[in-house]
Amino acid sequence: GGPENEPQEYQAISMPNKQGMLDAPTVEPADENTRIEISLLGGHNFDGACVQSRIQLQGRIRERWAERDLQMPHILKLAFPTASPDVVFDAWKHHARKDSRSIVMLGVGADLAARMNQIGNQHEPPPPAGKEELDRLRLPADQLEPGQRVRRDQLRSEIVQVALAIKESSDLACLVLEDAGERGLRKDALRDQALADVKEFFQDIADEIGMELIDPYALFKEAGEDGLECFYSNGSNWNATAHRIAGDLLSNRILAWIEETGDESLLQCEPEPSSARDPLPGRIHNRLRRFWIARRMLDHRLVRGFIRWWRFERTR
Repeated sequence: GGPENEPQEYQAISMPNKQGMLDAPTVEPADENTRIEISLLGGHNFDGACVQSRIQLQGRIRERWAERDLQMPHILKLAFPTASPDVVFDAWKHHARKDSRSIVMLGVGADLAARMNQIGNQHEPPPPAGKEELDRLRLPADQLEPGQRVRRDQLRSEIVQVALAIKESSDLACLVLEDAGERGLRKDALRDQALADVKEFFQDIADEIGMELIDPYALFKEAGEDGLECFYSNGSNWNATAHRIAGDLLSNRILAWIEETGDESLLQCEPEPSSARDPLPGRIHNRLRRFWIARRMLDHRLVRGFIRWWRFERTR
């Protein structure tokens, strides 16, 4: 709930940022000496086009770090509705920092199921995955047409290849369920079998490659109205409540991993050296300033004394 979740009428101009994504510029680190980069790669819910940037997923992660007065991480968000995994992976390889511990959260979900109809045409975004596409994720192979089996195998292979490449190139990599079919099924998405089917498909992939699948939808359901409290009235996009819940969930996982590494320096703000707090030029400047003030005060007293003497002489 809350005002930020209420329907709002607005006009928007979609402009790509320097990463080629539809969103505000990538969040820059508050601490230039940070040793952590958190990358959020995914689709429309990671993109958060319907939510103000300060309360999007990356904004909530930054809030959690600020609440604990931790060294602010660099956050790289590369998300685009219905983007294929290889597209966001290529963008990540190009823009990721090479001098930081890398944490990658790869969003997966029903958005990718829509790609099964466009394996040969990745240039135009497909419509949201509906019941037909979701059925292809869960039906046994013998119940699918040959072409459907091929497309599902291609989709699975693409996700596995990208996930493995990210896992090998990062310090921590997790899959995150960011779409359970709500875009195609609208309000019925969280009330039927769609969530379980989508999760099962991606859980099998996670188990195969040895990666963790983070599922915020279980917490969405606990938020109220069988999960619909976390979506806008059309039931198709995460609202601010969902971004806060998912941001807390990802933050807890990242902080737990850092504690497991035993490297607390990844979290601590480095103390500013004494030379930086009070450099020699600064001390000289302060002393000159105090001398100048004292000289002005002395001059002021001399002037006032002369004026008093002059007035006294005139009245004699």
